[in-house]
Amino acid sequence: MDISRLPSILDDHHKWHDRYQIRNFIVRKNGATWWGQYKQCVRELKRRWELLQEESIARVEHQLDIEETEREVEQADDGRRERLELLRLQVRAKSMDSALRDRVREFVEFYAIACAYKDHLGTPDAEEREMLAEHEWKSRTEGWELNLPAMPDIAGVPRITDATVSDILCLAQEAAGVTPDLLPSAVLTD
Repeated sequence: MDISRLPSILDDHHKWHDRYQIRNFIVRKNGATWWGQYKQCVRELKRRWELLQEESIARVEHQLDIEETEREVEQADDGRRERLELLRLQVRAKSMDSALRDRVREFVEFYAIACAYKDHLGTPDAEEREMLAEHEWKSRTEGWELNLPAMPDIAGVPRITDATVSDILCLAQEAAGVTPDLLPSAVLTD
C-alpha cells in the first residue's frame, strides 16, 4: 500500500475549531448581544491562554525527557529499548507540537475577535457592565418562552434537539433560512 500522500492529507487535519465555528457557533451562539458575545469570547480566550501556558510547560518537560533518553541511548550496551523509548517520545513531541499550533491558532482567533468587540464596546464602568449584563439576559429570553411540557420531546429522538435549535438561532436568519415563527411549536411557543 502506497501511503506517500499521507503527510499532505494529514496537513489538512486541525484539532478543535475552525474560524467559522469559532465565530458562529461559539461566540455568536452563546451571546445574544455584543456584550454577551464579548463575554463568551473572553471566557474562551482565558481558557486557551491557561491551556497554552500548561501545554508549553509540558512540551519543555517533554523535550527534557527526549534529551535524557538520547543520553541513555548513547550509554546503553544494546540500546534497543532506549531507542524505542526515544522514538515514542519523538512521536509524542510531534503530536504535542501540532496541538500547540492549533491551540495558538484558536487563541489568535479569539484574541482578534475580543479586540474587535473591545474596540466597539470600550471600557464600561461597573454600572455599565451591570446594565450590559442585564440587557444580555433580557435579550436571551425576550419574547420566547420554553414550552415546559414539551421538554421531554426536546431531548427525545427523532425530534429536534435543543442543540439544533440553538445552532439554528446562532446563524444569521438569512443564512439559516429559518425565523422564529418557523421553529416547531413543540419546542418554542409565543
